[in-house]
This record gives sequence, C-alpha cells and structure tokens, in this order.
Amino acid sequence: MGFKEEKGNITFSELYPIYSLNADFALGQSDDIITDKQPKWVAVIFQDDQPVNAIGTQQTTDGHFESDAIGYPLELPSGLLNLEDNEILIHDFPAEEYYVYSEKTSSLMKLEQLDCLDFSSSFIC
Repeated sequence: MGFKEEKGNITFSELYPIYSLNADFALGQSDDIITDKQPKWVAVIFQDDQPVNAIGTQQTTDGHFESDAIGYPLELPSGLLNLEDNEILIHDFPAEEYYVYSEKTSSLMKLEQLDCLDFSSSFIC
C-alpha cells in the first residue's frame, strides 16, 4: 500500500481516535488499558477510492488541533476501516504496535496487515 505515482483523486475518511496503551496495564499493574492522554485522531487517505495511507492530528493544550503525522504502518488504514462499533484502536508506542480492543468482549488483538480488504463486496489486494 502507498501512494501511486500517477495523479489521482485524494479523499479522506472520517477521523478515528487512537488511544495510548497504559504502560502499567502492560506490566500487569493496572486494570486501566488506556492512558488519560488525549487520543490522536487519524484519517485514512484514499487515492482513487483505494486506501493508501493515513494522516494524524493531535489536540494541543490550548484546544486547537495540529498536524501530527503522515505515513503510518500498512496495517493501520485497513484496521481503522474495519473497526466495529464496540472496538477502539490502541497504540503501544514503545513497541510501535497497534491493538484492537473490543469493549464488548474485553479482548485485545494485535492489528496485523491483511492480505486483502473487503469493501462493499469488492476485494482490494
């Protein structure tokens, strides 16, 4: 996945919150899975309706939003687009890994790159 060399129509998804993993939870010292830190907000970037990357923003201490990052791991765009209503995305910063947490089942699953994406009955590989 990545931007195509030829020109194309660039669009963005809605913004998704990405929370930070609580280090104390990872060490078994807390039941709180995420930190109190404000989440990053990330949108998937589409080129000609194909997910190619993501762009992030973060809220500043004065309440404004500023650009935070462009270019995320390959698994992130598909992970964001496939989140269920009861799921959130959590970032483990030291390991640079992302996890999907299901509030419904209280389960945590590492986000991994999919071979193909299923968008409205059409597969994108």
